Amino acid sequence: SVALSADGTRALSGSSDNTVRLWDLGTGKTTRALKGHAHYVFSVALSADGTRALSGSSDNTVRLWDLGTGKTIHTLEGHTDTVWSVALSADGTRVLSGSSDTTARLWDLGTGKAIHTLTGHRGHVRSVALSADGTRALSGSYDDTVRLWDLGTGKTIHTLKGHTNLVKCVALLSSPPDALRSTGESSSSSSSSGSSSSSSASQPPHAAEQALRQQLRNSTQIQQAYAQQVQQLQQQLQQQLQQQQQSQTQLMAQLQQLQQDSNATAERLLAENAALRKRPRGEEVLALQLEEAREQLRSFEEPVYDSDGEEVEQALPPAKRRRTGGGSESGSGSGKERASSSSSSSSGSNSGTSALATLASATAGTVKV
Repeated sequence: SVALSADGTRALSGSSDNTVRLWDLGTGKTTRALKGHAHYVFSVALSADGTRALSGSSDNTVRLWDLGTGKTIHTLEGHTDTVWSVALSADGTRVLSGSSDTTARLWDLGTGKAIHTLTGHRGHVRSVALSADGTRALSGSYDDTVRLWDLGTGKTIHTLKGHTNLVKCVALLSSPPDALRSTGESSSSSSSSGSSSSSSASQPPHAAEQALRQQLRNSTQIQQAYAQQVQQLQQQLQQQLQQQQQSQTQLMAQLQQLQQDSNATAERLLAENAALRKRPRGEEVLALQLEEAREQLRSFEEPVYDSDGEEVEQALPPAKRRRTGGGSESGSGSGKERASSSSSSSSGSNSGTSALATLASATAGTVKV
């Protein structure tokens, strides 16, 4: 927002750098840089004598400045959201402010306190104006309406409806200018002449409207920056999601491999167990050894001899057997030989029996264990 002094020699501007600047229009130089707001300065106004300035900010405050010293006289606090517009009464004793908290406030600069809180709008109050006598006020809002207020009572006099979009700028005239009066009269007599008169009486855009358009462009740039940030965040989230999906795929592959290894190990253990079951146990091994020993012992049975004293594999009839008791010397000699052979056979048999007994004892002991 900008404001021009009554004599046209100085200008006041508010900026998103949180400062207010006073300019000398003769030199084009800054004469004061007013610092104190904590956020953007959206609206400024100058007193009629050019000694004081007013500023509204998105830090929710209104400040009254002494332009001689550059210091703050009052900080008006009470709004709960951005202050979009300010107006200073002609006598410099009262201030009107409009805010995004949907209210307009009338302030007493002597005390720095609010006189009235004007409620009724349903959207941001973007612009305010004061009548020359300070008895009435005008406000434009994002609810598409304009309201005329009685500052004595703080009540709405009229709600002006007709706009189909946001109302961003208002101005209050003390009496209709001659051009507008003549336009109205010609309009009642002829529509065509009324149209041309209205066109000729149209005023150039107000400086405040230009400032608001600049603010709108700034807001658009901010929205674009936010959109870029959101897009970057979405891309980062998508990359993280892809990485998580890849990690999940790898974990699933590892799990499948572990399951395959586990199944292979289980099959191998089952096969080894089956093989162990097919092997003979210790008792069965000893039983086989015992049977082999018995087969060996059978070979040590008492031999059979014929009548001539010769050992034969099968028994002979009694008639052909030779007696072992009495007889001639030869018979005696043969008897001795048979006795010797019999003794030898008996010794072998006893030896085999002893070995069998020993093996059986060992087998019995092993089986008990």
